Amino acid sequence: MLPSLRIKEDRSSGTQNSPIMPTLGAGLTMVYKKIAVQIPAYYNSKTADQNGSWKIGIGLGCSFR
Repeated sequence: MLPSLRIKEDRSSGTQNSPIMPTLGAGLTMVYKKIAVQIPAYYNSKTADQNGSWKIGIGLGCSFR
């Protein structure tokens, strides 16, 4: 499981939601020496104007092992 912060655009005409929200993804992590590359998949829930869908992301980090 890969905790992340997701940045989203809120185009609603009413109350604005926060542009940054925490989310939890599942995916692969590959580590080479001290460099970590992650390929998570996140689910975007269904809204009034969009169906729910899975989105693939990519992340780069440092391994402390």
